[in-house]
Amino acid sequence: MAKLPPLTTLPSPIQSNPKVRRAYDAICGLEGSLELELNAPELASDGHPLVGPAVSTGRGQAQEFSLVCCRLLGYLLLYAPNERAREHVADEIIECEGRKERLEDLGRFYYVCFIGVFQSRSCRTPIPSPDSPPFNRPAFDIREDMDRDVRRDPPLDHVTAKKYALIRDGYRCVMTGYYDGPSCEALPQLAQKVTEKRSPASITRCFHFLPILEPDSENGNSDQRHPGDNGKSKNPPLDVNLNEGWTRILRNFGYADVVDEMYSDPSGLGAHRLDNAVTLRLDTCLTFQESRIWIAPLDDPATQPPNTYKLEASDPIFLIGQPPTLTFQSSDPANLPLPNSRYLEIYTSCARVAHFSGARRFMEDVLKDYEERGVLESDGSSASLLAHLLILNQTRRD
Repeated sequence: MAKLPPLTTLPSPIQSNPKVRRAYDAICGLEGSLELELNAPELASDGHPLVGPAVSTGRGQAQEFSLVCCRLLGYLLLYAPNERAREHVADEIIECEGRKERLEDLGRFYYVCFIGVFQSRSCRTPIPSPDSPPFNRPAFDIREDMDRDVRRDPPLDHVTAKKYALIRDGYRCVMTGYYDGPSCEALPQLAQKVTEKRSPASITRCFHFLPILEPDSENGNSDQRHPGDNGKSKNPPLDVNLNEGWTRILRNFGYADVVDEMYSDPSGLGAHRLDNAVTLRLDTCLTFQESRIWIAPLDDPATQPPNTYKLEASDPIFLIGQPPTLTFQSSDPANLPLPNSRYLEIYTSCARVAHFSGARRFMEDVLKDYEERGVLESDGSSASLLAHLLILNQTRRD
């Protein structure tokens, strides 16, 4: 979890915006007060310190969560997907009028409905049921048949999206260049090509940049209000409606078209669009899923081919042996679109904010804490842990 950088070190477009400066100053002030609380010793009834810094107790975990949510708002100002989003978040922060509880509530909302939903992405390919039409057919038919399918119907599920992404990506992981092994087994011509070139093959998965939402009935209480809508709730439940929160954020950020394209269908199947999917080798897919690696716009796009992005990572170790850039290409541009740049704007913002704010790491630590404890404490110190388990149970359904 990285401390928010000083305002004077930020890019000039941010420093020159009075509204954003005011909002960022408010968040930096909150960060300072929360750091003091977190590092202060917990006192016994007689006024003497108990066990050192509060972070060693359940109370400390709750305070650390508040600090994560605070920094999340700060980094959202820094890494907003566009200027409209940055101004909207700044407005929300300013509307809190510097009140600690309201700012924390706003941060919790984005933690749950922006980062929590984003981290629910899965690269797992479900096993089709015997009732599905292609179940009794080869995993991959000849190219001509697949082309006809692509032109007739858009992807409607994960399995179909994976098939179309494989065709578009040349049956290869777009990052490592490894061919998809099962495709080689099913397509003799592809197998011959791979053998002649002595190219490596492996297992691949279909990675979705933006999440596939579960039906509303499975995502919490739809009556929960946006925590920043009023200052009356001192401790609002974290069990907000994830679908409503996620799509509301996208609309507020200027992505109403994305909501209509991907989430207007109650079933959520729109997120299986081909321009939201890409083929990745299994281990690479997992690093993307967990936001260990993500892609971001180039600093100087004019120097690279179109549809080229740079790689960023939570730790440089994940970039060892990886190419510095990634260029998306389509085997059939007219029928098989590349990843949508607007989807990637949202994706990059989520990945950066999740990492720099410490939100992704905090979610992992909560799960690790539960695995080590095995049970919840009866003294109430596990309240934060319980709330997070409920969140993660909602956002990580596979």
